[in-house]
Amino acid sequence: MPCMEACLQHFQGKSNGGLPTGSYCQLLVHWQSPTCKLSTSTPPTARADLVFRFDEMKDIVGQMVLKFARNGSEAAIPVTDDFTRLTLDSIGLCAMDTRFNSFSHDKLHPFVDAMVGMLLESNARSRRPKAQLSLMEMFNSSAQYHFNQDIKLMQQVAMDCVERRRKHPSDKKDLLNQMLLGVDSKTGQKMTDQSICDNMITFLIVRYTAHFVFLN
Repeated sequence: MPCMEACLQHFQGKSNGGLPTGSYCQLLVHWQSPTCKLSTSTPPTARADLVFRFDEMKDIVGQMVLKFARNGSEAAIPVTDDFTRLTLDSIGLCAMDTRFNSFSHDKLHPFVDAMVGMLLESNARSRRPKAQLSLMEMFNSSAQYHFNQDIKLMQQVAMDCVERRRKHPSDKKDLLNQMLLGVDSKTGQKMTDQSICDNMITFLIVRYTAHFVFLN
């Protein structure tokens, strides 16, 4: 797995910043407001609701088991791909009430392909000289183009989640509602939609990596 610190540093360079992730990322000034909002506006019981959503987890595991049953006992199980589906679908449903429905398709969700592409390229970029990176951006190299497209796709998926929740409000105590409705006790401000999207992507990447490593 690529170095998470390097990956998120390059992602934040293309976004408005996301949640700090301990030793992975430096706490930047423009990250402080969303961090404060989430920590001060979310009481312990609500934070517990964000983590212990067993019904949603059971739902996703049930989809995986049904997939195994449909394919029959003779079919080979693509462990890596199915753990990827399990991880992404569980995080999406528990944190954002969003169904990626990965077990309904043979191919992985486009967000996964974009995320993996972005992580690999970010890791490669961390080893390149700054002059080379500047030239890549100036001439929009193939690697730079795909890197930008991967981030664009992830941001579009995240923005779709935000817009869907705004059109269909819910009282669900998930991460998305905490970011949409939370108010910073120090500034009185709410997070912008773009900031919410960037934080959602950061959250998905970090949680996906942690859960995937655990499952393996």
